[in-house]
Amino acid sequence: MTAAVLERPCPPPSTAGCAVLSRYYAAEFAWPTAADATGVWLRLGDVVDALIMREAVAAKVNARLVQCLLGAPVIELTNGDWIFLTQRRTPLRQSTWDHLARIPVGWRQPGTALRLPRADEPACDVRWRHHPVAGAPLPPWTAVVSAIRTVAPL
Repeated sequence: MTAAVLERPCPPPSTAGCAVLSRYYAAEFAWPTAADATGVWLRLGDVVDALIMREAVAAKVNARLVQCLLGAPVIELTNGDWIFLTQRRTPLRQSTWDHLARIPVGWRQPGTALRLPRADEPACDVRWRHHPVAGAPLPPWTAVVSAIRTVAPL
């Protein structure tokens, strides 16, 4: 999976607004965030991880997670990809990684950053499909992987 390319003009972010939003994500969800002139960034790998997939598979995965009472925050990109935020990644067998790649499901390497949506840009390149809920834990990485493999068997 690739990062979304800007398809619509977006207003430039306010550095002060990004700093406030970064502090909100850190305080409300205990997410490791940072702000700069381009937006608010979530560091992946230590606390939060992400799985990326196309909308057709993602909608089924989301329905399965909700059915199991494991709703996840989901970021939607304009290119049709959905990004599920999960708890920290856990080890998987190589055959599981291979299966995810065939679906195709993508992931980012630990230590990379993911731009989080801003409230003032609902029509831009990233937006919340499903907002995070304060006090609700992220679903385990393995639960989301299991849901993916359940709805998209090969």
